[in-house]
Amino acid sequence: MRAVDTNVLIYAHDPRDTTKQEIAIALIESLTNGVLLWQVAYEYLSASHKLAALGYNREAAWQDIQDLRLVWRTILPTWQVQDTAADLLRWTRLQDNAQVRMRGPAAVMVAVVLLGVTVCRINRAGALSAIELLVAIVTALFFLGTIVTGGLLSIPIDKAMPVIVHKLHQVTPYLTVLSTATALYLLRGR
Repeated sequence: MRAVDTNVLIYAHDPRDTTKQEIAIALIESLTNGVLLWQVAYEYLSASHKLAALGYNREAAWQDIQDLRLVWRTILPTWQVQDTAADLLRWTRLQDNAQVRMRGPAAVMVAVVLLGVTVCRINRAGALSAIELLVAIVTALFFLGTIVTGGLLSIPIDKAMPVIVHKLHQVTPYLTVLSTATALYLLRGR
């Protein structure tokens, strides 16, 4: 079982560096027992806006996730939760005419809320231990930290972002993966 980082999915669709693109595509195609972590799926959907100038859009990113869904397993939450998030994003696109927009980080927040709902449902069905619940909350916080710092860094501004934002954005993905692995270990067999 192997998982890829969000950047691998982004590089596969970024023709500006053909070497990275070729390596990313080869890696994705070689994973016969791949796993798609839910954080990677939603971070990819959020980060895919970076490729908009190249003609890549959120619909294409959703299609990529759906294609991966057919060949890779997904680790938490369920596909039902991801489908609900997709429905919410489609609904917000319908609202664009009324100038109501849901940006990538907001969409990711919806996904995290849906994860919370999923954890609550699991908890009701079989009472999570305090440590399982704590790890799930910490995982969600690290994930949100990754998305928020990434969003801050992608804002085009004249001044540079504070160094702490860059440092947090470098560390939070690792913390997210670590806490996700811990959560999966604790929730195995439920």
